[in-house]
Formats: sequence, structure tokens, C-alpha cells
Amino acid sequence: MKIIKSDLKHGIMVLKTEVEEDLWYLKHVVDLGDKVKSRTMRSEFIERSGKKIKTGKRPMVLTLDVEKIEFKDHVYKLRFLGKIIEGPDDVPLGSYHTIEVDVGNVLTITKEKWEKYHLEKIKKAQKRIPKILLT
Repeated sequence: MKIIKSDLKHGIMVLKTEVEEDLWYLKHVVDLGDKVKSRTMRSEFIERSGKKIKTGKRPMVLTLDVEKIEFKDHVYKLRFLGKIIEGPDDVPLGSYHTIEVDVGNVLTITKEKWEKYHLEKIKKAQKRIPKILLT
């Protein structure tokens, strides 16, 4: 994991995931109630004859107030679910969204207070243990 920016005085850290194991570490760094900002895909709909019709997905940057965290370790899938608190003008604030985190994603995490164990997890994630193939 790479720290892009750290402003702990204001509770902000910007991180980039570099390997699948970083997703496991993020699961233990982000808590319910934290704010997570990232580029994501959001489905778009139009209303026709009283029915919502999906028209596709559009990339955008959203900030969520995290209400649920899902991690599937056997496939390294991490998802943050919550209410949108910041985004484009045409996206209703307070609506729900899920940010799926993959390797290479950049996330801004905002906490009321960064605890020592949060920072230790990030420090561990930065240390790469080389994988050795024995034949």
C-alpha cells in the first residue's frame, strides 16, 4: 500500500492499493462511520411510463459515510457500503452506493481520530514480504 497524502491533524489519509493483500489491511483500517472517497461506477436510470430503466454505468468520484464493510478473503473483494455525502450535482445526497475496491484504487479515508493500531496496519501493509518460489 502506498501513502499518497497524510494529514492526520484533519483526519485525512489518501492511500493507493498495490497488491491484493492491501484490501485485507484496508478492511482493518476503515471503521463504520468513516468517510471513504474514491472513483467508482454508478448505475444511471431514466424514468419511462412510471418505470425506472437502467441506461448504463458512469464513472464518478463519490464520498460515502461507511455503514457496512464486506470482505471476501478467498477472492480478495472489498466493498464499502453507505450513504453518499459528496458527489456530482446530479447524484442525490443521502442515496446509497457501494464502492468496490480493487488493486490500483486510490481512496481518501477520513476519520475523527486515527488510532495507533490503524497506523500500524498501514505501516505493515507498506512492507513487502517477497514471495519465493521453490522448485
